[in-house]
Amino acid sequence: MARATSKVIASLAAIMAFEVAGAGSAASADGLDRQLTAALHAAGFTGRVEQSLPQRLGRPVNRRRAGPGAAAPHGPITDR
Repeated sequence: MARATSKVIASLAAIMAFEVAGAGSAASADGLDRQLTAALHAAGFTGRVEQSLPQRLGRPVNRRRAGPGAAAPHGPITDR
């Protein structure tokens, strides 16, 4: 997976560099969308992480614990 992630990051960097150098027109944005979609697809990203999570975990997701605030930090990193 790290290799696929590296490929996606490299692809995104190349796409962003191309876009910065380009005119930024609607046609250019459409091309950028197609390139990004192709790069993510090639790396195995499906856009369905939430749907496949219970299968990968081997158990149901506890929706109460996985709510929007569950990953939010609750203080400075130095708090112990």
